[in-house]
Amino acid sequence: MVNDEGIPFSHQEMTGTLMRKHPADAVLAPVSMKNGAAVAIEIERYAKPAADYAATMSRYGSIFGRQRFGAVIWACANGQILNSVINAAEKTGTSKMVYAFIYGTGRHGSFLKGTEFKAVA
Repeated sequence: MVNDEGIPFSHQEMTGTLMRKHPADAVLAPVSMKNGAAVAIEIERYAKPAADYAATMSRYGSIFGRQRFGAVIWACANGQILNSVINAAEKTGTSKMVYAFIYGTGRHGSFLKGTEFKAVA
């Protein structure tokens, strides 16, 4: 990904910091990278401390984060993770940009190995 001037993110101080601290699992972004046009995708297979979710959301919710990301889609393996993500979004004021759901784990306990990926909640 590059900024509007074509400079790679890794060469930008603010972006480099944002991406080094917690790169998104995936990013959907148009070539133009207009403000707020990118969508970050986070896949949570295992629970993390609530502070980790809040720190990540604070970065997405920062001025710079909102310039790049209009939304963050959070796919959660279970209800406990989903609740932690929702609570962190409320705590950091990012509720309007965070979309969280529980994903089906398929036959093998992980959608990465299974044959399905569907929202179940």
